[in-house]
Amino acid sequence: METCQNLIINSDASENVAYNHPDFPAYIKKRQLSSYSDFRAVSHWHDDLEFILILDGTMVYNVNGEKIPLQTGEGLFVNSRCLHYGYSGAHTECYFLCLLLSPALLSANTYFNQYFFNPLLQNVHFPYVKLSPTVQWQNLILHDLEILYDSNSEKIQAFIVLEKFAHICRLLYENMNHFPDTIKTLPILCL
Repeated sequence: METCQNLIINSDASENVAYNHPDFPAYIKKRQLSSYSDFRAVSHWHDDLEFILILDGTMVYNVNGEKIPLQTGEGLFVNSRCLHYGYSGAHTECYFLCLLLSPALLSANTYFNQYFFNPLLQNVHFPYVKLSPTVQWQNLILHDLEILYDSNSEKIQAFIVLEKFAHICRLLYENMNHFPDTIKTLPILCL
Protein backbone atom coordinates (compact mmCIF):
# COMPACT_ATOMS: atom_id res chain seq x y z
CA MET A 1 0.00 0.00 0.00
CA GLU A 2 1.52 3.31 -0.97
CA THR A 3 1.40 6.33 1.27
CA CYS A 4 -0.74 9.24 0.23
CA GLN A 5 1.05 11.75 -1.88
CA ASN A 6 -0.02 15.33 -1.40
CA LEU A 7 -2.93 16.31 -3.58
CA ILE A 8 -2.21 19.29 -5.78
CA ILE A 9 -5.16 21.60 -5.28
CA ASN A 10 -5.52 24.82 -7.25
CA SER A 11 -6.89 28.09 -5.85
CA ASP A 12 -10.37 27.22 -7.23
CA ALA A 13 -10.29 23.90 -5.25
CA SER A 14 -9.79 21.84 -8.43
CA GLU A 15 -7.36 18.93 -8.22
CA ASN A 16 -4.51 18.26 -10.62
CA VAL A 17 -4.96 14.51 -10.91
CA ALA A 18 -1.79 12.40 -11.00
CA TYR A 19 -2.96 9.68 -13.40
CA ASN A 20 -1.33 6.23 -13.43
CA HIS A 21 0.13 7.09 -16.84
CA PRO A 22 0.50 10.75 -17.85
CA ASP A 23 -0.82 10.13 -21.38
CA PHE A 24 -3.92 8.15 -20.34
CA PRO A 25 -6.31 9.99 -17.98
CA ALA A 26 -7.20 7.19 -15.56
CA TYR A 27 -6.29 7.08 -11.87
CA ILE A 28 -6.82 3.60 -10.40
CA LYS A 29 -5.34 3.01 -6.93
CA LYS A 30 -5.87 1.18 -3.66
CA ARG A 31 -5.73 3.64 -0.76
CA GLN A 32 -5.97 3.74 3.01
CA LEU A 33 -7.59 6.59 4.89
CA SER A 34 -4.76 6.85 7.43
CA SER A 35 -2.44 8.05 4.65
CA TYR A 36 -4.39 11.33 4.65
CA SER A 37 -3.65 13.93 7.30
CA ASP A 38 -6.16 13.61 10.17
CA PHE A 39 -7.91 10.76 8.25
CA ARG A 40 -9.43 13.41 5.96
CA ALA A 41 -8.87 14.26 2.32
CA VAL A 42 -8.89 17.89 1.25
CA SER A 43 -12.19 19.10 -0.20
CA HIS A 44 -11.75 19.35 -3.97
CA TRP A 45 -13.34 18.81 -7.38
CA HIS A 46 -12.25 17.69 -10.84
CA ASP A 47 -13.74 17.03 -14.25
CA ASP A 48 -13.13 13.32 -13.79
CA LEU A 49 -15.85 10.96 -12.59
CA GLU A 50 -14.82 9.51 -9.23
CA PHE A 51 -15.60 6.04 -7.97
CA ILE A 52 -14.93 4.67 -4.48
CA LEU A 53 -15.22 1.04 -3.38
CA ILE A 54 -14.82 0.29 0.33
CA LEU A 55 -12.70 -2.86 0.76
CA ASP A 56 -12.52 -2.87 4.55
CA GLY A 57 -13.75 -0.39 7.14
CA THR A 58 -15.97 2.65 6.99
CA MET A 59 -15.74 6.28 5.99
CA VAL A 60 -17.99 9.21 5.32
CA TYR A 61 -17.95 10.96 1.97
CA ASN A 62 -19.04 14.57 1.75
CA VAL A 63 -20.42 15.51 -1.68
CA ASN A 64 -21.55 19.11 -2.12
CA GLY A 65 -22.14 19.31 1.65
CA GLU A 66 -24.14 16.08 1.93
CA LYS A 67 -22.63 13.35 4.12
CA ILE A 68 -22.81 9.77 2.79
CA PRO A 69 -21.72 6.96 5.15
CA LEU A 70 -19.97 4.06 3.42
CA GLN A 71 -19.10 0.62 4.75
CA THR A 72 -17.33 -2.49 3.50
CA GLY A 73 -18.70 -3.64 0.14
CA GLU A 74 -20.39 -0.34 -0.70
CA GLY A 75 -19.21 2.26 -3.14
CA LEU A 76 -19.84 5.73 -4.42
CA PHE A 77 -20.03 7.51 -7.76
CA VAL A 78 -19.23 11.24 -7.63
CA ASN A 79 -20.17 13.17 -10.74
CA SER A 80 -17.91 15.61 -12.56
CA ARG A 81 -17.24 18.99 -10.91
CA CYS A 82 -18.86 18.11 -7.56
CA LEU A 83 -17.03 19.27 -4.44
CA HIS A 84 -16.13 16.21 -2.35
CA TYR A 85 -13.84 14.51 0.16
CA GLY A 86 -13.73 11.38 2.31
CA TYR A 87 -12.97 11.21 6.01
CA SER A 88 -13.29 9.36 9.30
CA GLY A 89 -14.24 11.58 12.22
CA ALA A 90 -13.38 8.70 14.56
CA HIS A 91 -9.94 8.28 12.90
CA THR A 92 -10.62 4.64 12.06
CA GLU A 93 -8.81 2.90 9.24
CA CYS A 94 -10.51 2.31 5.91
CA TYR A 95 -9.07 0.53 2.87
CA PHE A 96 -10.67 1.48 -0.44
CA LEU A 97 -10.28 1.65 -4.18
CA CYS A 98 -10.27 5.11 -5.71
CA LEU A 99 -10.80 5.51 -9.44
CA LEU A 100 -10.84 8.79 -11.35
CA LEU A 101 -11.80 8.45 -14.99
CA SER A 102 -11.65 11.43 -17.30
CA PRO A 103 -14.56 12.23 -19.63
CA ALA A 104 -11.90 12.60 -22.34
CA LEU A 105 -11.63 8.79 -22.41
CA LEU A 106 -15.14 8.49 -23.89
CA SER A 107 -15.53 11.80 -25.72
CA ALA A 108 -15.70 10.08 -29.08
CA ASN A 109 -17.88 12.41 -31.11
CA THR A 110 -20.27 15.33 -30.90
CA TYR A 111 -23.46 13.25 -31.13
CA PHE A 112 -22.42 10.94 -28.29
CA ASN A 113 -21.29 13.85 -26.13
CA GLN A 114 -24.41 15.95 -26.72
CA TYR A 115 -27.08 13.31 -26.24
CA PHE A 116 -25.55 10.76 -23.90
CA PHE A 117 -22.38 11.82 -22.09
CA ASN A 118 -23.08 15.49 -21.33
CA PRO A 119 -26.58 14.78 -19.94
CA LEU A 120 -24.87 12.52 -17.39
CA LEU A 121 -21.91 14.81 -16.64
CA GLN A 122 -23.96 18.02 -16.50
CA ASN A 123 -26.97 16.68 -14.59
CA VAL A 124 -27.04 18.89 -11.48
CA HIS A 125 -29.74 16.59 -10.09
CA PHE A 126 -27.32 13.64 -10.11
CA PRO A 127 -24.26 14.65 -8.05
CA TYR A 128 -23.60 11.18 -6.66
CA VAL A 129 -24.93 7.66 -6.24
CA LYS A 130 -24.25 5.48 -3.22
CA LEU A 131 -23.55 2.08 -4.76
CA SER A 132 -25.02 -0.91 -2.96
CA PRO A 133 -24.19 -4.55 -3.69
CA THR A 134 -27.90 -5.37 -3.16
CA VAL A 135 -29.05 -3.29 -6.15
CA GLN A 136 -28.34 -5.20 -9.36
CA TRP A 137 -27.17 -2.36 -11.61
CA GLN A 138 -25.10 -0.83 -8.80
CA ASN A 139 -23.53 -4.20 -8.02
CA LEU A 140 -22.50 -4.45 -11.68
CA ILE A 141 -20.65 -1.13 -11.28
CA LEU A 142 -18.97 -2.33 -8.07
CA HIS A 143 -17.86 -5.48 -9.90
CA ASP A 144 -16.51 -3.39 -12.81
CA LEU A 145 -14.51 -1.28 -10.33
CA GLU A 146 -12.89 -4.43 -8.92
CA ILE A 147 -12.03 -5.63 -12.43
CA LEU A 148 -10.59 -2.23 -13.29
CA TYR A 149 -8.31 -2.33 -10.26
CA ASP A 150 -7.30 -5.98 -10.67
CA SER A 151 -6.50 -5.63 -14.37
CA ASN A 152 -4.67 -2.30 -14.04
CA SER A 153 -2.72 -2.66 -10.78
CA GLU A 154 0.56 -3.43 -12.60
CA LYS A 155 0.11 -1.60 -15.93
CA ILE A 156 -2.76 0.31 -17.52
CA GLN A 157 -4.82 -1.91 -19.80
CA ALA A 158 -6.38 0.78 -21.99
CA PHE A 159 -9.01 -1.35 -23.71
CA ILE A 160 -10.27 -2.77 -20.40
CA VAL A 161 -10.48 0.75 -18.95
CA LEU A 162 -12.46 2.00 -21.96
CA GLU A 163 -14.75 -1.05 -21.98
CA LYS A 164 -15.56 -0.92 -18.26
CA PHE A 165 -15.86 2.88 -18.18
CA ALA A 166 -18.34 2.78 -21.08
CA HIS A 167 -20.33 0.06 -19.29
CA ILE A 168 -20.37 2.01 -16.03
CA CYS A 169 -21.47 5.21 -17.79
CA ARG A 170 -24.23 3.32 -19.60
CA LEU A 171 -25.54 1.98 -16.28
CA LEU A 172 -25.39 5.44 -14.69
CA TYR A 173 -27.07 7.08 -17.68
CA GLU A 174 -29.88 4.49 -17.77
CA ASN A 175 -30.52 4.82 -14.03
CA MET A 176 -29.94 8.52 -13.38
CA ASN A 177 -32.68 10.91 -12.38
CA HIS A 178 -33.83 12.50 -15.62
CA PHE A 179 -35.22 15.98 -15.20
CA PRO A 180 -36.73 18.14 -17.96
CA ASP A 181 -33.68 20.41 -18.13
CA THR A 182 -31.41 17.44 -18.92
CA ILE A 183 -33.59 15.58 -21.43
CA LYS A 184 -33.25 16.44 -25.09
CA THR A 185 -35.05 15.04 -28.07
CA LEU A 186 -32.71 12.74 -29.94
CA PRO A 187 -32.32 13.33 -33.65
CA ILE A 188 -32.99 10.32 -35.86
CA LEU A 189 -29.86 8.68 -37.20
CA CYS A 190 -30.09 7.70 -40.86
CA LEU A 191 -28.28 4.50 -41.60
